[in-house]
Amino acid sequence: MVICQVFAGELMALFVKDEEVIGHGVIYLHLIAAMYILPAVTNAIQGFFRGIGDLKVTLMSLYRIQF
Repeated sequence: MVICQVFAGELMALFVKDEEVIGHGVIYLHLIAAMYILPAVTNAIQGFFRGIGDLKVTLMSLYRIQF
């Protein structure tokens, strides 16, 4: 996430040379990189509960997502 936030322009310049496209790509990378926080927090919480041996919380969250 940090790499996409800091080096968004350089990453886009690897693939295209048009400045307007790079500008739009930088905005896109900033938005998408920020959204990676949500799955990271979810995985951390589930890993915590698995680590302390409380698998019921993890299983309940999976059950609610599927149905």
